[in-house]
Amino acid sequence: RYLTQLRQSKGYRSFKRAVRSGLERIPKIGLPLFRFIEKVRDSLRSLFVDGQFFEALGFKYIGPVDGHDLKRLIRVLRRSKNSDEPLLIHNAADVPVAVGRDRVAAGRLLLAHRDCDVIVADDGLQHYPLFRNVEICVIDGERRFGNGLLLPAGPLREPLSRLATVDFRVCNGAQARPGEVQMQLVGEAAVGVSDPAVSRALRDFSGRRVHAVAGIGNPARFFATLRAAGVDVVEHAFADHHVFVARDLDFGDDLPVLMTQKDAVKCAAFACADFWCVPVRAELPPDFFDGIAHKMAGEPVP
Repeated sequence: RYLTQLRQSKGYRSFKRAVRSGLERIPKIGLPLFRFIEKVRDSLRSLFVDGQFFEALGFKYIGPVDGHDLKRLIRVLRRSKNSDEPLLIHNAADVPVAVGRDRVAAGRLLLAHRDCDVIVADDGLQHYPLFRNVEICVIDGERRFGNGLLLPAGPLREPLSRLATVDFRVCNGAQARPGEVQMQLVGEAAVGVSDPAVSRALRDFSGRRVHAVAGIGNPARFFATLRAAGVDVVEHAFADHHVFVARDLDFGDDLPVLMTQKDAVKCAAFACADFWCVPVRAELPPDFFDGIAHKMAGEPVP
């Protein structure tokens, strides 16, 4: 009786007319669009197989590729807004990388394609369905926790009380506070963006004026690193994960362009000979790694 009354209601009839009107428009607009999306999806899925490049249900797998396949893979990834960090990790560490909102599914994807003993989840603390042996919270030593409020009022994803449950608190830059592990990012060389085989010491740019490009979360840190090396910096800050195009780096002069390694992976296709990236390495105390090894083995940390 209730369903009969619902079907006879004015609101239901209006809804039915709206649906019918939308369905009538699908053959003209919707179906071609759906077919196009499916074609792109199928092309991506068939682009790389056998564990080289795997895409399904929103997940990307980046594995070992070479030659022509690598060039095609990089072209696909550069069009993706959030592909810079995964591609950088893969290139630097030579490990397979899976990208997806569902971290459990992403982990299973890695296990299905490679024999691996350890899975490292970037930004994985809040993904509670994902089992973890070790939790590491990296803290920006300069900005710390901002106003201490949760999103959207502040920068935090969880309350500060969550820090009491993680295994290690790593302070990136500035001075570590009690209970934190000190980490410093060190960059001493500049590597050619168009030709990574070419490199030079960062100090070679000391006293020279350069364009400094940074599309990262804290561009000021990169600019400060260059200034600490004596470089005269013209700042160009972009949004984090900015998808660069050639005109972004056309500054109308012949000054060298220095950028982060994260940005360089998206600029290699149009880089000039005087485009350089500054790779950084994280320096941490040896006992930090010993502590992780103990935790992975289920042993108490000394």
